Amino acid sequence: MSIVIPCFNGERFVAEAVASALGQSVPVDVVVVDDGSTDESRDVVDRIIRETDGDRLTSIAKANGGVADARNVGLGAIGTEFVMFLDADDVLRPDAAEVLLDRLQRNPDLVAAAGATSRMDETGATTEPAPEVIEVHELGRDGRVRVVTGVDRVGFWNLIPVTAIRSPGQALVRADELRSIGGFDVALRSAEDWDMWLRLSHRGDIGLVHHWVLRYRDHQGGKSKQHQVSRRYRRQIYDQHIAAADPADRSLVTVARRYGMYGFDMRACAGWSVDELRAGHLGNAARLGIRSGRYGAKLAVAAVRDRWSGDGRAT
Repeated sequence: MSIVIPCFNGERFVAEAVASALGQSVPVDVVVVDDGSTDESRDVVDRIIRETDGDRLTSIAKANGGVADARNVGLGAIGTEFVMFLDADDVLRPDAAEVLLDRLQRNPDLVAAAGATSRMDETGATTEPAPEVIEVHELGRDGRVRVVTGVDRVGFWNLIPVTAIRSPGQALVRADELRSIGGFDVALRSAEDWDMWLRLSHRGDIGLVHHWVLRYRDHQGGKSKQHQVSRRYRRQIYDQHIAAADPADRSLVTVARRYGMYGFDMRACAGWSVDELRAGHLGNAARLGIRSGRYGAKLAVAAVRDRWSGDGRAT
């Protein structure tokens, strides 16, 4: 099993990410792919290699090409059956690899397995605990989006409205299955992991393990700008999957686009507005709050059109 860590200017957090990967309860090989960092990230990793078991940790340096390209370079460098992609600012729980590997070994039909994630701020303080049960959305053949519980695997129609997998670091993937779809799309500079899960789900289901495996780190800076970039690429991904869908399914993917775009944007902007308010940035808080309200209004209109309520539950 391998853990690939793409890193761009991650000197503040990469040591903690690497330590969490090397500290897994089952043996893993760790590959850090430095994506053209201009800070001291490579020096940090090289120091860890000198001070620890260098046979289990490898560093690869490359010109900056984006996180998707860095992950693909890491995928090409490994020879193991299973791979996980851990962002350089996130932290794995010690038994993450073990519980996900167990699920894939017990269910050889699954292409990947994903666990639950908590959220933390830049200081490492928990802002959102991991859920006891991972929330899953389902788009039915009737065109309705539902929230379902007790699900132990997901497919394309679960991932297209709202993905249950927030970060690639909470999942273990069969490496050959990922190679078969061409890895991550390097043309995408945001939501590239969600696109990968959508494409991979055509190869098989992704198992869910309702167990806390990852601590995901939120960054406070530039949220409004990041949101606009994310929104552009998410719409592009929806358009690509609408074009690739069977003609009979295109209207369903279009329903998912309305639900996913407006619902995600409404919740994201509302949360960021609260963060900005707590930080005392009243102007930013107001702008994000207004933006959340606009997306909420669009979501309500889409709910009437597509016959689901604003929280995603069928009417």
